[in-house]
Amino acid sequence: MSAYSQWMTPDAIVIYPSWKRSLLPLLLCGGFVAVGFFLYTGPAGDQDAHSIGLLCILVFGGAMIYPLVRLLRHTPTLIIHSSGVVDNGSALSVGFLPWHEMARVEIVQFGSQRYLAIGVKSRETLLRAQSGLKALILKLNSKTFGAAAYISSMNLSMPLEEIVSAIRERRKAAGHRELEYEWAANSSE
Repeated sequence: MSAYSQWMTPDAIVIYPSWKRSLLPLLLCGGFVAVGFFLYTGPAGDQDAHSIGLLCILVFGGAMIYPLVRLLRHTPTLIIHSSGVVDNGSALSVGFLPWHEMARVEIVQFGSQRYLAIGVKSRETLLRAQSGLKALILKLNSKTFGAAAYISSMNLSMPLEEIVSAIRERRKAAGHRELEYEWAANSSE
C-alpha cells in the first residue's frame, strides 16, 4: 500500500507525470552522461577530459535518477481530493495540504517554464511538517517566489488551467468560500 493510497479515493482526481514531457530532459541528461563517459574513457594522458567526463557522469547521471524513478514507479504527481491537495511533484513536494491551509493557487511562469504555485496561509505550520534541509529550501523558495509549493507543468499530464479549475471546484464543493482564496492564472505565453 503506497503512502498516497489513502488519498486515491474514487472521487479524487489523480494526475500522474507525463511520459512525453519527461522524456526530453531524460534524453538530454542521458546525452551528457554519454559524452561524459566518452571523455572519461578517452586517452589516458588527458586529465582535464577525464575530470570533465567524470563530472558530467556524476552531475547528469544524478539528475536523471529522480525523474526516472518517478516515471518507473508511476506515483501520482498531484491528487485533488475532497479534503485538499496532495503535492508529490518534486523532491521538494510538501505533501498533503488541506483546503483550510491553502491561501492561493495560481499559474506562474519563470523563464519559459510554467508552474502550478500553491501558497499557504501559515508558512511556519507547513515548514514544521518538513525535514531540515527540505524545510530550509522551502522557506527560501517561499520568501523568494511567494508560494510554498511549485509543480512544473513538465511533471503534469493535465493542462494547468484544468488543474486550477478542478482545485477551485473541489474546494468549493468542500464548503469553502471562494473569497478566502486568491485564484489567478498568470500566463504570459
